[in-house]
Amino acid sequence: MPAIAPNKNAWTNAIVTNVWADGKNRTPCVLYTHNPAFDLKMVQNAPANAKAKAQDQLKALKKALVDNSIADFRVVYLEPSKKGSHYCAESPVMYKDFVQRYKGQARAGQTFNANTWVVRDMGTAFSPGGKSVMEEEGITQESVLPPAVHHFFSVNDNSLHGVGKAKWRHLNHDDDLNSSLKLMRYFDEVPAATVERWFTRNYAYDVYDKGAAPLTKAMQDLVLKQSDRWQDYHDECLEAYYDAFPAAKPDLKSKKAKAGKSNSRSAPK
Repeated sequence: MPAIAPNKNAWTNAIVTNVWADGKNRTPCVLYTHNPAFDLKMVQNAPANAKAKAQDQLKALKKALVDNSIADFRVVYLEPSKKGSHYCAESPVMYKDFVQRYKGQARAGQTFNANTWVVRDMGTAFSPGGKSVMEEEGITQESVLPPAVHHFFSVNDNSLHGVGKAKWRHLNHDDDLNSSLKLMRYFDEVPAATVERWFTRNYAYDVYDKGAAPLTKAMQDLVLKQSDRWQDYHDECLEAYYDAFPAAKPDLKSKKAKAGKSNSRSAPK
């Protein structure tokens, strides 16, 4: 997911988030960025006349990581393909790296393995050239959510990201180090029980084995309630816009009259 700072920060980073159905945070989110301030190898890569400055920058990075309880391995500096690019776009490289970073690692407990079932969106970064990144990494159980319903079922998109960003939006984003790491920290702080509850709600685990009728009702409730909520919000936004710019409000009566005129047909004689 892109982590776009809403004010002066000139960097757009990407944070990969992955949540588990039982709520356990086995694979904490990882930041990918073109910002050299996150490069853990900045000192060894700096020319001799810039090493002192790089040491100060690395010290600032290490402090920000400790202050936000983020392990070093969770920040990844990627050299931009286009020199000077500040936008770190979603890519297959990130998802491959994310899985490899956690797969089989004792520090995260049981993570990605052959029995893992991944649910994802239809983004091309997951399947460049039609070839699944997950399958290449040995994860063969994979479900893809179509765009029309993805936002209803994705715990990342409709729950985790919103909760984290609700706190993050109110911060000062001039400092990319602390801004990005604080967002990661807010994702980490969501309780496991909350994530598990989101999964139960979105995938109707509590009625899954009780027959078609309860399952259908649960899915209808999930989709219709969210659709109604967004429709209400859309209506409120339109109303506020037309209050501010009355001239922009469409003349529905005039439109209907014109439509009726254009659709009129002479009766056959």
